[in-house]
Amino acid sequence: MMTHARAHARGLCVACYDRALRDGTLIDFELKRLTHNEVMGEVEILSRKGEGFTSGQIADRLNIHPVTLDRHLKRSRNV
Repeated sequence: MMTHARAHARGLCVACYDRALRDGTLIDFELKRLTHNEVMGEVEILSRKGEGFTSGQIADRLNIHPVTLDRHLKRSRNV
């Protein structure tokens, strides 16, 4: 199961993030963020009838926290 390390920072797990922070090499790891359009495009693909992924499974596949996915879904409904 995914630990949502990405929600921690820069796509690193907690141990790697802490080590990079101590070593001063955190700057070497680029920020990884999906745009709203990228997230919604993936949601559209993964939620097609044939795939049948739940929102929790979609969040895991996108490597984002389920709350973040919920925010994207609410945002798309309000647009």
